[in-house]
Amino acid sequence: MVAWSTSLMMVFTDLLIGLIGYLINSDILRPCYCGYTISCIYLFLPLPEYSSLGILALCVSILYGINFTFVAFIKSLGNENNITVEWRYLVPDLLFLVALNVVGMCFRARRDYATRRVFLTRHLNIEEGLLLKYAKDQENNLLISIIPVQIAEKIGREIKARIERFKNPRIMRQQYATEFARKLFIEPHFDVSIIFADLVNYTHLTTTLDIKTLVETLHDLFQRFDVACEEFNVMRIKFLGDCYYGVTGVPQAHPFHAHCCIEFGRSIIEQIAEVRNLTNLKVDMRIGIHSGNILSGIIGAAKWQYDIWSKDVDVASHLEQTGIAGRVHISKTSLQYVEAYYVYESGTEKAKRDALLLRENITTYLIIRPSDFMTQSKEWENYRSSMKSKQSLKTNRYPLPHAMQDIDSNQEQELLDYDSIKSRANLQIARDLKKLPIYKLGIKAQLFTRMPRLKANEMEDFTANRNISTGCLLFSDWNWELRYNQQTDELFRISTTMAVFVLFCVMGMEGVNEIIHNLSSFLFVYIVTFIYAICILILIWFRQVWTKFSMIPVRRPRHKIASQLFDISTTIDKNATLRILTFISLILSILFIAFVHSMFCDPVALENDDDLMQEFLYGGRRTLCFNSWSVTESLVLCLAVIFTYSHIPYLIQMITGILITIYYLLIVFIEFDLVYECSLVTNKTIRAEASHLWNLLTILMIYQLMSRHLIYILKIEAISKWRLEKKKDNAQMTNESIKILLHNILPSHVVNIYLSKRMRNEPYYEQHEYVAVMFATIIYARSGSIELRLLNEIICELDEVLRYYKGPIKVEKIKVANWSYMAACGFDIPVGESAYHAMPVPRTSIFLPSKHIYPSTSSNESEVRTSSYHSSTQHSESDKDNALMADSGGPINDSNLHLSDDDFSTRELQKRHVLKTMANFALDLLSSIHTFNVANQMARGANEPAIKLRIGISSGEVMAGVVGSSQAYYDIWGNAVNMASRMDSTGEPGRIQVTEEAADALKSFNVACKYRGYIHVKGRGYMPTYFVRITKDFQFRMLETKNVEAHKYHQD
Repeated sequence: MVAWSTSLMMVFTDLLIGLIGYLINSDILRPCYCGYTISCIYLFLPLPEYSSLGILALCVSILYGINFTFVAFIKSLGNENNITVEWRYLVPDLLFLVALNVVGMCFRARRDYATRRVFLTRHLNIEEGLLLKYAKDQENNLLISIIPVQIAEKIGREIKARIERFKNPRIMRQQYATEFARKLFIEPHFDVSIIFADLVNYTHLTTTLDIKTLVETLHDLFQRFDVACEEFNVMRIKFLGDCYYGVTGVPQAHPFHAHCCIEFGRSIIEQIAEVRNLTNLKVDMRIGIHSGNILSGIIGAAKWQYDIWSKDVDVASHLEQTGIAGRVHISKTSLQYVEAYYVYESGTEKAKRDALLLRENITTYLIIRPSDFMTQSKEWENYRSSMKSKQSLKTNRYPLPHAMQDIDSNQEQELLDYDSIKSRANLQIARDLKKLPIYKLGIKAQLFTRMPRLKANEMEDFTANRNISTGCLLFSDWNWELRYNQQTDELFRISTTMAVFVLFCVMGMEGVNEIIHNLSSFLFVYIVTFIYAICILILIWFRQVWTKFSMIPVRRPRHKIASQLFDISTTIDKNATLRILTFISLILSILFIAFVHSMFCDPVALENDDDLMQEFLYGGRRTLCFNSWSVTESLVLCLAVIFTYSHIPYLIQMITGILITIYYLLIVFIEFDLVYECSLVTNKTIRAEASHLWNLLTILMIYQLMSRHLIYILKIEAISKWRLEKKKDNAQMTNESIKILLHNILPSHVVNIYLSKRMRNEPYYEQHEYVAVMFATIIYARSGSIELRLLNEIICELDEVLRYYKGPIKVEKIKVANWSYMAACGFDIPVGESAYHAMPVPRTSIFLPSKHIYPSTSSNESEVRTSSYHSSTQHSESDKDNALMADSGGPINDSNLHLSDDDFSTRELQKRHVLKTMANFALDLLSSIHTFNVANQMARGANEPAIKLRIGISSGEVMAGVVGSSQAYYDIWGNAVNMASRMDSTGEPGRIQVTEEAADALKSFNVACKYRGYIHVKGRGYMPTYFVRITKDFQFRMLETKNVEAHKYHQD
């Protein structure tokens, strides 16, 4: 109602002045605020519905149309004394009303579109910001679940840097991967205590308990241990099967590190006793503690795991091995820190005979109980209190993973789901609407106001406002300005169509002029302008129409002309310069048509025409040579059109509008002053020229004002959109880093399942019918001295082989324990799968250097191949076949492979392919280490001792699961794991030792194995084992005949 009453009041006031002037003095007056009123309806009035807006504008236009009709009627009555209407005066006014309404509606639609985009982008920006925070929180939780906080940020930055640089096409990926894949993240720590805790009777558990009971038992135990770690400020490093070890005094050293380790050990002994009583399981803990210095960090390029290294770590491990179940076994070094705090006794007899402890001159002790001094110690009590407060602060700053929390009470605080993020975004956008910048004013505030203290989202608005200049609305950064101008203007076609419509209206307004001075030139100008306007419409709409109505939208037109039109239309859409040139050409066309009659009118001849002057002075003539009000109305429309193009730079708009206004002022007051002096006025108290100037300046002011507003919010929206893109990129990068982290903790087939289990605080476990397990121990003559850089290079070399075993049977790295490397395969093989003949296909990796290019192998070749890794680097395909034939004593065909369905079932075939894949992987590791030795000796000298691998392989049923709470840890258990470890520990350097079952499986692939004899295996007694026979160039030695008897395994 307010909008209606305001508009109608302005209209009636304007019309009433003219009516009163005519009734009192018979003065013919034009309305003064016609263009201004109609423009204000579209530009300023708060009418949300286009229907009510259109109805109000239509009513106002009808009222002004009636007034224009009345004026035309009065003019004809005064001149000819008969009742007719001067259509040559009325038609331009009516066309002006129609065109002005079209321009106003187009401007309003464009402004609403821009405003909605601003709000939508703002909402998405806030929502994406919350999602990014959520993703970063998840990334942080994952990072601190693998890696301690002190290096987690460094690792996170490194992962993102690798992702960012890997995406850059200008960076050579091979060179970049080589540079960064083997970066070492190691930190030294001094004055720390190391604890090793061994689960006694672990082997019995893994072989007797079912998978669910085993994993739930281990999960419960390690959860209890993790809680105790938090309580006593112990950093759990990892657990290796039955061994759980950690360190205290990291990252910050403190004087009570030995106390914390001992109390932690006593606590988990109590915990294991409680579990033993509850479950009737015969389990216990054996604890070893030593104090000293360590190196900590991560090594390798895949399956990152935080670990510690030093001689002191080895000492702590041997203290555990030589300890007693249910007792804490410590060294004299640790005792020096706690001697007054505990009652103790001499260590075990086994420790006194241990070679390492003797070599390092270690004296050991067994803790009996805390002393009275400890129970009364204020220092210890104060430390415990300060530790609890720090833990509370740490929990608030770095929330623990949700397995450590009560999910029901804390999930809403720590983990936002998508619906809660959306609701929070809606609340935030509602609060920010009042603060959203809508205009660029406030010069005083820009110059004299200091930057206030703002929140993050308010700071974005403040900095966006500062990045746009007050005068010309240009970005302070010219790169931003170029980027903004190069954006596609979705409404450029609409604005151009509107400009062409205005051009046609102006042609109609000027076409009904009373006198056509040069008809042929006039028609030529009109025809050329009309054709040009139609061509513009075709060019800007062709691509859109073709895409919409073509049966195949993505296909280009086949016809040559249509194809060229399609290309031009596409170029106009994407090229800001062509859009500006199109805009300027249409404005010039409107101006040219508006001044078409003035070009053929001689102002000097008008002043010297006595008859015309006589008629003007005494006959009441108001039109000389051309309709001056028609020209003014045409220029009003032209100015309105100029400021409707919101993606044309504001500086160009203002320069164009000001130049047109100045040029018209010269025409009005200098060149054709007589013509304009003769025209009708809007008020008898002012000159006619002033009436024309008033109409022009009012339109110029209000349209440029709203154009500033529109361009400003579009630029704010552009900044928000760029920030949104940046946040999306950051969120995507964070999600990618989360995936990398997850795949560096868990096997790929476990990740998604584990995440859902983790959200519900459930242990994850799985049972696999057949998995091949491999242990590979690095044998280095100087392994007693910790050379972590060399160890990292070796582990990275082994990890590099992994990327060639991504499928169909994927090899998963399980863990690295000191100088031992553990891997397994067969997790991703469902029962009934039979397509295992294709060999693994290499895949690129962000973290692994591509030092070699390996040709793919055929399926037949894969059955008799020796190595997917080394053979391709040493032999061509034909050379490799020749080598195989020479090694086996003859050509190899399908009959040699013993793979018929008569011999084995489909399931048996699957199992043997799994084992063969692991054997291939082990062979590739040997080849890789051989290549590494050559390069290492060239770099370090010929005296550098060679590095060898001692490999053991076994296969069978395994149990796997993710246990622990503060650090997610994937491990596998079962007889196959134990046997693979024993095959390694009892093996020989440079050879692959396998069980009898594994040897039988390899025999089916024509791979020869050498019978070693009966050896003693811990937990199994004496059992037969075999060495896989390998040639000097690291290929499998093949069997000589089809019918291979079992005793031939005994031959050399």
